[in-house]
Amino acid sequence: MAADALQGLPVLGDAARLHQVLLNLLGNALKFTEQGSIHLGATLVNQTLDDVTVRFWVQDTGIGIAPEEQEGIFEAFSKVARSRRPVWAERAWG
Repeated sequence: MAADALQGLPVLGDAARLHQVLLNLLGNALKFTEQGSIHLGATLVNQTLDDVTVRFWVQDTGIGIAPEEQEGIFEAFSKVARSRRPVWAERAWG
């Protein structure tokens, strides 16, 4: 289902946290995708009279996350191993 189909749905949630998470995911996609593409999407998963479940996703053609590191990515303050980051990702952008 296209994101346009989500317009007008009455949704109650934490807009600030959703904004923060999506910006973080997009920022990481930009940081680790030197060539290729980045896509942001939303899909209506389920809708009842009382609930709406929407899945937001970011897909990119970047370097990816090693399988052994995937379990920890949702823990606070976790990062991908330095060996998988581009050299410029280590520099400060002050």
